[in-house]
Amino acid sequence: MAGYEPPGTNAVEIRCVRAQNTCTETYASLLQHDTGLDLVAEVFSYEVISWSETQPEAVAKSAMAGRHRVLYIDLIGQGATMKWLPGEDCEGDMTAAVLVGDPV
Repeated sequence: MAGYEPPGTNAVEIRCVRAQNTCTETYASLLQHDTGLDLVAEVFSYEVISWSETQPEAVAKSAMAGRHRVLYIDLIGQGATMKWLPGEDCEGDMTAAVLVGDPV
C-alpha cells in the first residue's frame, strides 16, 4: 500500500499445553508508514490433533471463512508451519482468494 515500508516487523509466539491438548498462537506485526506506526495483533486457539515427540499438529477449526488453520510444530528444528485447509462446509479453490466487499 502507498506510504507503507515493507516488510514491517513481525513476532510470533506459540505455546502448547500437552495436558490440555491445546496450543495458542499469538501474532503481532508492526507496520511502518509515512505517518507513523500501526500495530496489528491476532490470537488463534488450536486443538492438538496429534502429538509426537518431534511434531505436534494442531487445528483451529473454521478460523477464517470456514477454513481450518493447521499448525505443524517442529520441535527438533524449533520452527513451525501454518497451512489453510478447507473446512467441512468450505467450497472453492484453496490456491486462490477472492475478496468480497469494499476495496481498502
